[in-house]
Amino acid sequence: PTSITTLTELIQNSQNTKIRQEAAKYLSIIDPNNSIALTASIDFIFNYQPDELNKFNYQDTVRSLKPGYIFSPTTKFGMQRVITILKEYLSKEIYNNWGYSACCEILWEYAENMPYLDFYEAWYNQPTTHPEAPDNIPVGNTLLTQSLENQINDILTQLQPTTQTYPLPINIQSLTDETDINAICQEICTLIYSLALPDADIPSANNFAQLKRHILTAKRQLQKRHLALILHECTPHATLINCCRQIADANIGLHILWITDTPLNAPLRGFPPQQPNLLGVIQTWINELN
Repeated sequence: PTSITTLTELIQNSQNTKIRQEAAKYLSIIDPNNSIALTASIDFIFNYQPDELNKFNYQDTVRSLKPGYIFSPTTKFGMQRVITILKEYLSKEIYNNWGYSACCEILWEYAENMPYLDFYEAWYNQPTTHPEAPDNIPVGNTLLTQSLENQINDILTQLQPTTQTYPLPINIQSLTDETDINAICQEICTLIYSLALPDADIPSANNFAQLKRHILTAKRQLQKRHLALILHECTPHATLINCCRQIADANIGLHILWITDTPLNAPLRGFPPQQPNLLGVIQTWINELN
């Protein structure tokens, strides 16, 4: 877990291209199905010029994404993740000639080596219908999504506080499309108080400063040096990320971790929902805040 955490931080935060690519390579060796490693490897293929790609072992990166390679994805989810990411890049039309050729090459090999239904499910981003499953499940609420959400909720209930740190998992699905800063501040404040201090009155928070002050008050009432907010069930968007960056402050014991595939920069932390041993890596992060 420590190696995975360290390599993930390098991929997300390092400004050095070579370091980020090497971190992605070693993360793939440790966990061939790691979503962050797969996304980073594909990012290298599409976002760097040919001379840079040559310098940073372009062919090795392409090879590592193909089915059957020693460090390539081995699970159904891992292989489907590669297909989904590649399709997303193609739809954005930000690829270079090398990237386009590599994409076609990789996708063709998955089409040849995967069961048809698995490839279809990944390409259209929805599970194929099973006899026991209704065929009218709306997009974004598939059985796969529901199962993953249940797993994450189960994991978060197992997190343990330490002598100095109080972990607080918060489902912020209600903020998925919210861009009003006042509404975001108030909703976060309401969720924190309703979960951490259910008997206390919920204060008003109309801006970042008020929200931060109320969170510090909650932390003092919990009698902990650190408060670890663990956000989930919401894809980060610009306004929400800005809000979290305004209130996260390690110097005063306010820390924010997000369960998401979206790369995040310090002071925020992020782990993908498919992270191996997700409970262990989050608990390690909590323990290290002491």
